[in-house]
Amino acid sequence: RGIDYNGGWLPSKIRLDDQQWHKYELIKGVAGTALIVDGQRIEDQLADVEKDSSKFIMKRCTKIEVGKAQGKSGFDGEIGDVQIFVQGKQVFGPSLGSYDLAHGIAPTGSSDSHWGRFYGATDGLEDRVWHSKNWEHPSYLTLELAVPSKIDGMKILTPLNHLNYGFKTLEIFRSDDGKSWDLVRSDTVNECKKGRVSEHDGWGPVTKFVQIKMKDRCGGGAFAIAEWQVFGVPAENLAQGIVPSGSSDSKWGRFAGATDGKNDGVWHAGNGDYPSSLTLNLGLATSVSGMTLLTPAGSPNYGFKSLKIMRSMDGTSWTAVRTDSISECTASRSSFHPGWPEKTKYVKIEMSERCGGAHFAVVEWQIFGTQDKCKGKLLPESNDRFPCDSIKDETTCRKSYMKIPTGETFQCGVRKASEDVSNCLVVSECDVA
Repeated sequence: RGIDYNGGWLPSKIRLDDQQWHKYELIKGVAGTALIVDGQRIEDQLADVEKDSSKFIMKRCTKIEVGKAQGKSGFDGEIGDVQIFVQGKQVFGPSLGSYDLAHGIAPTGSSDSHWGRFYGATDGLEDRVWHSKNWEHPSYLTLELAVPSKIDGMKILTPLNHLNYGFKTLEIFRSDDGKSWDLVRSDTVNECKKGRVSEHDGWGPVTKFVQIKMKDRCGGGAFAIAEWQVFGVPAENLAQGIVPSGSSDSKWGRFAGATDGKNDGVWHAGNGDYPSSLTLNLGLATSVSGMTLLTPAGSPNYGFKSLKIMRSMDGTSWTAVRTDSISECTASRSSFHPGWPEKTKYVKIEMSERCGGAHFAVVEWQIFGTQDKCKGKLLPESNDRFPCDSIKDETTCRKSYMKIPTGETFQCGVRKASEDVSNCLVVSECDVA
């Protein structure tokens, strides 16, 4: 929210309409607030009431949108990057490619107590802690991340006022569904002191759930954590921008609305379509770590209670992965569906058992995972005139065409409708990089 002054506005008195990027910093300290633009402090231009630290209020928000404000009052430029720091620690925004994914997400665990509830472990406040029940051993905390993510590392801070609450052994687990757990490793920390910070390396597989199990107390009768930070980056949403096909769409929502990355777009099935399905071509072999499906905010009736998930390498022959059941029917319901070990190029979801009404609808279908990096390869002595099952760059395979003599290197590009493809050659496979 910023400075609580004149309805929340804080004028900088500096014009930023020169088509150049500017760095804008708003800082609250013990003595007051400061406004810095491109390294220049401009607080001397502000009225005293505007510099009063007590009027700086940071309220919780559900999301921060980075992009263009599109004519809304106050700011009509572009925002390239947002970073938020609390007590010197970054809690939002990119930092060497990663940031604290745990901040503000209350974990669950084996126990908490009146000395410290679960949310104390991840609220960013070092003077508020999570504290297990006395004599519980081992104790554990479980965190469900917002989306599947690549974990670069973790930091754990023990309470500032006592050395007995620390652990000497930390077992780290990961899971795609919160039910089946893989042990990442067991870390040993021999030092026991107040305010101890222990650092723990990340791991390779994309993860939705993280669990830490504490053993071997430093002393006393309980474990406690002042801050648990999980650093990483959300996995790439491989479905975004790829228009699915399906059993039907309608004037209330076309296929593109399911994967456009916008919560104001929607796919809406047609009248009489049951069960309804969506199919997505990911373009190349993919290891799917998980999917999320968001239903519309306007009504709980558009949701499904049963979701059949299928995979295919050619879009014709399908293998059932499993069927997920969801009993909850609410507006804006976000459901997470774990991935599977087999690679796939096509993903199909079939919705049945409506929550109500006469149609299914999806606001956003996200698919997370990793894809083979590949490059095209020509069939020897081939003059076949077919589309390349290929790539337009070294990371993404897509249907495209190319025109090149046999034996020469090439890059595939997207075929234009008017382009002559009479000399196109076939790309036979993708070579894993």
